[in-house]
Amino acid sequence: MTVYVDDIHKYDSGPWCHMWCDGEINELHRMAAAIGLKRDWFQQKDPRFLHYDLRPTKREAALRTGAKYMPLRQWIASGLPKRMQNSREIQCPNCTATAKLIKVVRDGSVFRCSTCQVITVKKSDQPYTD
Repeated sequence: MTVYVDDIHKYDSGPWCHMWCDGEINELHRMAAAIGLKRDWFQQKDPRFLHYDLRPTKREAALRTGAKYMPLRQWIASGLPKRMQNSREIQCPNCTATAKLIKVVRDGSVFRCSTCQVITVKKSDQPYTD
Protein backbone atom coordinates (compact mmCIF):
# COMPACT_ATOMS: atom_id res chain seq x y z
CA MET A 1 0.00 0.00 0.00
CA THR A 2 1.29 3.44 -0.90
CA VAL A 3 0.12 6.89 0.13
CA TYR A 4 0.43 9.55 -2.57
CA VAL A 5 0.41 13.34 -2.81
CA ASP A 6 -0.04 15.36 -5.99
CA ASP A 7 1.02 18.86 -7.03
CA ILE A 8 0.05 21.97 -5.09
CA HIS A 9 -2.71 23.91 -6.86
CA LYS A 10 -3.88 27.42 -6.05
CA TYR A 11 -7.56 27.72 -5.16
CA ASP A 12 -9.58 30.68 -3.87
CA SER A 13 -9.02 29.39 -0.33
CA GLY A 14 -5.27 29.06 -0.85
CA PRO A 15 -2.78 26.43 -2.02
CA TRP A 16 -3.80 22.77 -1.63
CA CYS A 17 -2.94 19.28 -2.82
CA HIS A 18 -4.48 15.85 -2.30
CA MET A 19 -3.28 12.85 -0.28
CA TRP A 20 -4.76 9.44 -1.11
CA CYS A 21 -3.77 5.76 -1.09
CA ASP A 22 -3.89 2.73 -3.36
CA GLY A 23 -4.90 0.26 -0.67
CA GLU A 24 -6.60 -0.08 2.69
CA ILE A 25 -8.12 3.24 3.72
CA ASN A 26 -6.93 2.81 7.33
CA GLU A 27 -3.35 3.24 6.09
CA LEU A 28 -4.33 6.65 4.75
CA HIS A 29 -5.86 7.56 8.11
CA ARG A 30 -2.68 6.43 9.92
CA MET A 31 -0.56 8.64 7.66
CA ALA A 32 -2.96 11.54 8.21
CA ALA A 33 -2.71 11.13 11.99
CA ALA A 34 1.09 10.89 11.77
CA ILE A 35 1.30 14.30 10.08
CA GLY A 36 -1.23 15.94 12.40
CA LEU A 37 -4.47 15.87 10.39
CA LYS A 38 -7.85 15.50 12.04
CA ARG A 39 -10.05 12.59 10.92
CA ASP A 40 -12.86 15.12 10.39
CA TRP A 41 -10.86 16.55 7.47
CA PHE A 42 -11.18 13.30 5.49
CA GLN A 43 -12.83 13.99 2.11
CA GLN A 44 -15.41 11.31 1.33
CA LYS A 45 -18.12 12.99 -0.74
CA ASP A 46 -17.07 10.96 -3.78
CA PRO A 47 -16.25 7.31 -2.90
CA ARG A 48 -14.20 7.09 -6.10
CA PHE A 49 -11.59 9.42 -4.60
CA LEU A 50 -11.28 9.20 -0.82
CA HIS A 51 -8.58 11.66 0.20
CA TYR A 52 -7.35 14.45 2.45
CA ASP A 53 -6.68 18.00 1.25
CA LEU A 54 -3.24 19.20 2.34
CA ARG A 55 -1.62 22.59 2.68
CA PRO A 56 2.00 22.80 1.46
CA THR A 57 3.52 22.26 4.93
CA LYS A 58 1.44 19.09 5.47
CA ARG A 59 2.39 17.88 1.98
CA GLU A 60 6.05 18.19 2.91
CA ALA A 61 5.37 16.34 6.19
CA ALA A 62 3.61 13.55 4.27
CA LEU A 63 6.58 13.20 1.89
CA ARG A 64 9.00 13.06 4.84
CA THR A 65 6.80 10.39 6.45
CA GLY A 66 6.84 8.15 3.38
CA ALA A 67 4.21 9.40 0.94
CA LYS A 68 5.16 9.28 -2.74
CA TYR A 69 4.60 12.01 -5.31
CA MET A 70 2.27 11.23 -8.21
CA PRO A 71 0.47 13.71 -10.47
CA LEU A 72 -3.28 13.23 -10.12
CA ARG A 73 -3.66 12.85 -13.90
CA GLN A 74 -1.19 9.96 -13.82
CA TRP A 75 -3.19 8.29 -11.01
CA ILE A 76 -6.41 8.57 -13.01
CA ALA A 77 -4.73 7.34 -16.22
CA SER A 78 -3.34 4.29 -14.39
CA GLY A 79 -6.82 2.80 -14.06
CA LEU A 80 -6.28 2.15 -10.35
CA PRO A 81 -9.14 4.41 -9.19
CA LYS A 82 -11.64 2.35 -11.20
CA ARG A 83 -10.25 -0.95 -9.91
CA MET A 84 -10.30 0.40 -6.36
CA GLN A 85 -13.90 1.54 -6.76
CA ASN A 86 -14.81 -1.97 -7.85
CA SER A 87 -13.05 -3.39 -4.79
CA ARG A 88 -15.14 -1.17 -2.55
CA GLU A 89 -18.06 -3.51 -2.90
CA ILE A 90 -19.26 -6.33 -0.69
CA GLN A 91 -21.88 -9.02 -0.98
CA CYS A 92 -25.17 -7.97 0.64
CA PRO A 93 -25.83 -10.17 3.70
CA ASN A 94 -29.58 -9.95 3.00
CA CYS A 95 -29.94 -10.88 -0.69
CA THR A 96 -26.34 -11.60 -1.89
CA ALA A 97 -26.45 -8.84 -4.53
CA THR A 98 -23.65 -6.26 -4.72
CA ALA A 99 -23.56 -3.60 -2.01
CA LYS A 100 -21.48 -0.52 -2.88
CA LEU A 101 -19.55 1.78 -0.60
CA ILE A 102 -21.52 4.97 0.02
CA LYS A 103 -19.70 6.53 2.97
CA VAL A 104 -16.72 6.03 5.26
CA VAL A 105 -17.52 6.72 8.91
CA ARG A 106 -15.29 6.98 11.96
CA ASP A 107 -15.28 3.26 12.79
CA GLY A 108 -16.03 1.64 9.45
CA SER A 109 -17.68 1.87 6.06
CA VAL A 110 -21.33 2.05 5.01
CA PHE A 111 -22.55 0.03 2.03
CA ARG A 112 -25.95 0.07 0.28
CA CYS A 113 -27.31 -2.89 -1.65
CA SER A 114 -28.37 -2.02 -5.19
CA THR A 115 -31.18 -4.60 -5.10
CA CYS A 116 -32.83 -4.56 -1.67
CA GLN A 117 -31.42 -1.19 -0.45
CA VAL A 118 -30.24 -2.75 2.84
CA ILE A 119 -27.57 -0.68 4.57
CA THR A 120 -24.57 -2.59 5.95
CA VAL A 121 -21.84 -1.17 8.17
CA LYS A 122 -18.50 -2.91 7.96
CA LYS A 123 -16.09 -2.18 10.81
CA SER A 124 -12.66 -0.71 10.01
CA ASP A 125 -10.80 -3.80 11.19
CA GLN A 126 -12.52 -5.91 8.52
CA PRO A 127 -10.73 -5.76 5.14
CA TYR A 128 -12.52 -4.97 1.91
CA THR A 129 -13.24 -7.98 -0.27
CA ASP A 130 -12.75 -8.15 -4.01
